[in-house]
Amino acid sequence: MTILALLLASAAFTLFALATQDLHQRFFRTRPVRRRQRRLRLAAWAALLLALLPSFAAKGPVFGPIWWAGLVMLAAALVFLTVNFWPGHGIRSSRNRQP
Repeated sequence: MTILALLLASAAFTLFALATQDLHQRFFRTRPVRRRQRRLRLAAWAALLLALLPSFAAKGPVFGPIWWAGLVMLAAALVFLTVNFWPGHGIRSSRNRQP
């Protein structure tokens, strides 16, 4: 159950990242339209809320929310590091440099 909660939280923060214009353009080579941004954010919030259920199942009603908060912070850190250190997607890749 813990892994499921972590996967849902990671998916949520990935969706939040893709809802930003810069990251969306970096990975898909196009800027998202406003409607797509809203859908990505809505799906991200839904995934975060869904991550509560496995946390409650794993640790109970007392420690479940605390466990969920820790998993959310871990997922945010993992997605942040993955997005920022993804190979070939730096601020300036060597292919885009002008001589």
